[in-house]
Order: sequence, then structure tokens, then C-alpha cells
Amino acid sequence: MADIASNLFSKVLPRLGHEPGLRSGFQGWIVSGVYVPAEASPGREVDLHQVKTLDFVPYAAFDFERFALSCRESFVTASIEIPRHSLAGWPILKLYYAAFFGAHALMRSLGTGVVKLEPEQTRHLNAVLSIHDPKAAPLSPGMYLYSLSYTDPTNTVECTINLKRIASGLGVHESFWKIFCAFIKEQADEAVRRKDPDSSTFLSGSLEVVDAITDSGISSGIWFSRIRNDVNYRHQYDTWFPIPKQAKSLKALRNVKIVKSASVRMDLDKSKNPITSFVRLAEYLSCLSIEISDLLAARSTRGGTFGQKWRRLTTHLQ
Repeated sequence: MADIASNLFSKVLPRLGHEPGLRSGFQGWIVSGVYVPAEASPGREVDLHQVKTLDFVPYAAFDFERFALSCRESFVTASIEIPRHSLAGWPILKLYYAAFFGAHALMRSLGTGVVKLEPEQTRHLNAVLSIHDPKAAPLSPGMYLYSLSYTDPTNTVECTINLKRIASGLGVHESFWKIFCAFIKEQADEAVRRKDPDSSTFLSGSLEVVDAITDSGISSGIWFSRIRNDVNYRHQYDTWFPIPKQAKSLKALRNVKIVKSASVRMDLDKSKNPITSFVRLAEYLSCLSIEISDLLAARSTRGGTFGQKWRRLTTHLQ
């Protein structure tokens, strides 16, 4: 697998992990933050301008932390269970959730996230929006995607946050993985446009990730969540007791551990090896998140910050 961890780490929010996260997260920032909203699409999308980046980061940090920590906890819990009793069902599902939490953490670390806005947040946001534009259509509660951007990438003091309503119709997991695939591909495309070092490797790696998660690209179905449903609800692929001694599910789980993400192989034929491909993908996404979290924790040394929590968890799980 191509090494994309360094490319992603180079894009993390400035000073992420340097200060303790604020427990209210993004929802709290909507109510407490300072911004100038402008309607981008009536009733569905707004741009929040004149945001001081370092005022926003502590709110984003809390959401990043909870996903990063739950990713590692889920992954290690699954790996502890794997050698016991030769059972596979729950370890496989826990690996999936480790990947799911890890993907959320990756996005949050770069200033993007899927968030649910409750009536309290939309009331406040609409009140501020109406002051600046009395004719603007109000936003309704629901699921939104936020993404942070800089007018000048060399000046990260001030940013704009785009907030866009997520279309309904897909399941929560399928919707998220489509968003994640589009996100990882866009990060690589931007690196190519800027001619960043190793951008071609980043692009090829992002395409490999997208192909592993989907059936055949971003516009297709989500293979990863479909296999998860097959295991969770239909008990397929010899993952639940009674399991044949030579079941592929048990073989796939034998070598699961925390490693550098680039060392996880994902070049299997998914149609011929669905459960092994599923486990390798879950392992890769989890290890990618853990790898970036390790780097962030190393520069996060103050009491109450992410680094302290990450090291406590690491010690606790040993």
C-alpha cells in the first residue's frame, strides 16, 4: 500500500493537540464562535467567514480526540480477542468500527467533519445569518458536512468554514464512506495541483483506498459497509460459531496488529477474498489513523491535551 500518512499529517490543523479540547466540540463552536455567515445555497449551505483558526481548533480538537481514542481502543480490544476461543464475529465488527472511528478522526484532524446540528445550533446560526442577510433561507436541523479552507494557504491565521447539508436517502455508514472517499481523493488532487512532494504517490494511494472501500469508485456502492452488514446481520463468511477450523475469517484475523499503514496489503481480489479484504481494509484505515495520532501525540505534551490522553490509553492497553 502507498504511504500517505506523511502527506495527510502535513495538512493537519495548526497547533492541533497543543491545547486541551473543548468538550462541546463543533456544536459548541457554532453557538460560541465568532464568524460572519453568508448564504451559499438557500436552506442547505452557508459559508462562515472571518473565523480565527486558533479559536476554532480547540473545538475541533475535542471531536478529533474522541474519534482517535475510540479507534485505538476498538482496534486493541479486537486484537486481544482474536487469539481467544477461535471466534471471529465480534473481533471483525470491532475492527470495522475502529476503521470507522479512525476515518472520522482523520477528517477532523484536517478540518473536515460530519456533524449533526440540533435545533439549538440551527436557531443560533439562523439568528446570526438573518442579521447579515434578512432574506437568507433558514437552515434546518440535520446532518451536515463542514470543511475548513484558507484564502491563502500560506496564511492560516484566518479561515472560512463551509457548512453543507448532507442529502438524505443513504444509510449513515454508506453516506459517511462516500464522503470520506471524496475527501481523501480531494486531498490528493489538491496536492497534485500544488505540486507537493510525493503528490503522485499520494494520488495513487488515495485511489487505492477509494477502490478498496467502494465497488468501483466514488460514484458506486460502498463495498465496505455492505460486507459489514453481511457479517453483522446475515452472519455470512463463516464469521460466527460454529466456524470451520480452516475458515478464511480466522486466517484473516491471525496477523492483525498495529503496524505502519503502508505495510498493510490491500491488493487482494475482493470478489474472491471478501472477508480477508475486509479485514485488511479495516486494519489499514485503523493503522493510518493511529499512525497520525502517534505523530500528533508526540508534539502534544501539556496536561489535559490529546498527547496525555493518548499515552494514558496506550499504557492502559499494554
